[in-house]
Amino acid sequence: MVFFCRFWELPKKALFLPLDWHPLNTKRNSANGRAWVTRESIAEHFGISMRTVANWKRRRILPFVKVGGLVRFNVAKCERALMKFESKSIFDE
Repeated sequence: MVFFCRFWELPKKALFLPLDWHPLNTKRNSANGRAWVTRESIAEHFGISMRTVANWKRRRILPFVKVGGLVRFNVAKCERALMKFESKSIFDE
Protein backbone atom coordinates (compact mmCIF):
# COMPACT_ATOMS: atom_id res chain seq x y z
CA MET A 1 0.00 0.00 0.00
CA VAL A 2 1.33 3.41 -0.95
CA PHE A 3 0.39 6.41 1.11
CA PHE A 4 -0.02 9.75 -0.59
CA CYS A 5 -0.91 13.02 1.07
CA ARG A 6 -0.67 16.68 0.33
CA PHE A 7 2.09 18.60 2.09
CA TRP A 8 -0.40 20.62 4.13
CA GLU A 9 -1.88 17.35 5.45
CA LEU A 10 1.44 16.24 6.96
CA PRO A 11 1.60 16.17 10.73
CA LYS A 12 3.01 19.27 12.39
CA LYS A 13 5.98 17.33 13.81
CA ALA A 14 6.97 15.70 10.51
CA LEU A 15 10.70 15.19 10.12
CA PHE A 16 12.24 17.60 7.67
CA LEU A 17 15.93 18.15 7.08
CA PRO A 18 17.20 21.65 7.79
CA LEU A 19 18.04 23.86 4.83
CA ASP A 20 21.78 23.70 5.56
CA TRP A 21 21.82 19.90 5.81
CA HIS A 22 24.46 18.09 3.80
CA PRO A 23 26.20 14.76 4.57
CA LEU A 24 29.60 16.46 4.54
CA ASN A 25 28.63 19.49 6.57
CA THR A 26 31.44 19.76 9.12
CA LYS A 27 29.31 21.60 11.67
CA ARG A 28 27.00 18.62 11.94
CA ASN A 29 29.45 15.73 11.50
CA SER A 30 32.09 16.35 14.14
CA ALA A 31 32.38 17.72 17.59
CA ASN A 32 35.65 19.49 16.89
CA GLY A 33 34.86 20.60 13.33
CA ARG A 34 37.84 18.69 11.87
CA ALA A 35 36.28 15.45 10.60
CA TRP A 36 35.69 16.30 6.94
CA VAL A 37 37.83 19.05 5.45
CA THR A 38 38.46 20.59 2.05
CA ARG A 39 41.51 20.15 -0.16
CA GLU A 40 42.87 23.49 1.00
CA SER A 41 42.55 22.51 4.67
CA ILE A 42 44.22 19.13 4.18
CA ALA A 43 47.09 20.80 2.29
CA GLU A 44 47.54 23.26 5.15
CA HIS A 45 47.30 20.48 7.75
CA PHE A 46 50.12 18.45 6.16
CA GLY A 47 52.12 21.44 4.90
CA ILE A 48 51.96 20.42 1.24
CA SER A 49 50.74 22.14 -1.90
CA MET A 50 47.23 21.76 -3.25
CA ARG A 51 48.74 20.21 -6.38
CA THR A 52 50.31 17.47 -4.23
CA VAL A 53 46.93 16.83 -2.60
CA ALA A 54 45.37 16.51 -6.06
CA ASN A 55 48.11 14.10 -7.16
CA TRP A 56 47.80 11.98 -4.01
CA LYS A 57 44.03 11.93 -4.43
CA ARG A 58 44.35 10.82 -8.05
CA ARG A 59 46.85 8.10 -7.06
CA ARG A 60 44.52 7.05 -4.19
CA ILE A 61 47.13 7.75 -1.53
CA LEU A 62 44.73 10.01 0.37
CA PRO A 63 41.27 8.60 1.08
CA PHE A 64 38.43 10.95 0.19
CA VAL A 65 34.67 11.13 -0.16
CA LYS A 66 32.90 12.69 -3.09
CA VAL A 67 29.22 13.55 -2.86
CA GLY A 68 27.88 15.45 -5.81
CA GLY A 69 30.56 18.00 -6.63
CA LEU A 70 32.02 18.18 -3.12
CA VAL A 71 35.28 16.40 -2.30
CA ARG A 72 36.15 16.07 1.38
CA PHE A 73 38.97 14.40 3.27
CA ASN A 74 38.83 12.82 6.72
CA VAL A 75 41.86 14.09 8.63
CA ALA A 76 42.26 10.99 10.82
CA LYS A 77 42.00 8.59 7.86
CA CYS A 78 44.49 10.64 5.83
CA GLU A 79 46.95 10.60 8.73
CA ARG A 80 46.60 6.80 8.98
CA ALA A 81 47.03 6.41 5.23
CA LEU A 82 50.24 8.45 5.27
CA MET A 83 51.64 6.42 8.17
CA LYS A 84 52.18 3.57 5.67
CA PHE A 85 54.83 5.71 3.98
CA GLU A 86 56.72 6.58 7.15
CA SER A 87 60.26 5.27 7.13
CA LYS A 88 62.35 4.44 10.17
CA SER A 89 65.65 6.08 10.76
CA ILE A 90 68.71 3.83 10.89
CA PHE A 91 69.35 5.27 14.35
CA ASP A 92 65.96 4.11 15.69
CA GLU A 93 66.03 0.79 17.45
